[in-house]
Amino acid sequence: MMKKIYHKLRQKYYSIGTNTEYKGVNFLKGRGKKIFTVTRGGVQINGMVTIQQNTKIISREGGNVCLNEYVKLMENVQIDALRGRIEIGPATYVGRNGMIVGLEHIVIGHDTDIGPNVCIFDHDHVFKPEGKQRWDQFTTDKIVIGNNVWIGANVTILKGTTIGDNCIIAAGSVVKGNVPKGSLYYNKKEKIIKKIVTGD
Repeated sequence: MMKKIYHKLRQKYYSIGTNTEYKGVNFLKGRGKKIFTVTRGGVQINGMVTIQQNTKIISREGGNVCLNEYVKLMENVQIDALRGRIEIGPATYVGRNGMIVGLEHIVIGHDTDIGPNVCIFDHDHVFKPEGKQRWDQFTTDKIVIGNNVWIGANVTILKGTTIGDNCIIAAGSVVKGNVPKGSLYYNKKEKIIKKIVTGD
């Protein structure tokens, strides 16, 4: 019975590729011609979306993901809300092999295009210059990406970043901090090697 309902909803409202994974099993249909919600665990889909092959959408430890109408997730995308919240606005495109991991809060606006191999992390591992590393300890800060933003291939966006509306982030950039609206952002390429200074 559940498979039949899933098939009907899939045909009418959204496209899901093979080998796509979710956490949870519940379906909820909203009332109204254009209102449609699928909830599986902490994953909510509002409206018609496209999810291509081998994509993973995961909510863990109270985390949740919200995809709005006309979002497109291409092949091999991974969206992982570990205690945090990830919101992707209407008509936003996430290119193949993208990874978005949220421990606090990641907000992506509408009509934003994210190229292939882009990584977005709202957290860092806690690193100790000496002693045993604890890979389960993190520091976090919110990420906000505005509307009508173009993010090129192989970009990494780090915690505490805000990107204003109508920006272009050049391919291969590492983004940290505030990017004012209407900006072109790119990294000047240079090699820097510094000694790790141990704390007292």
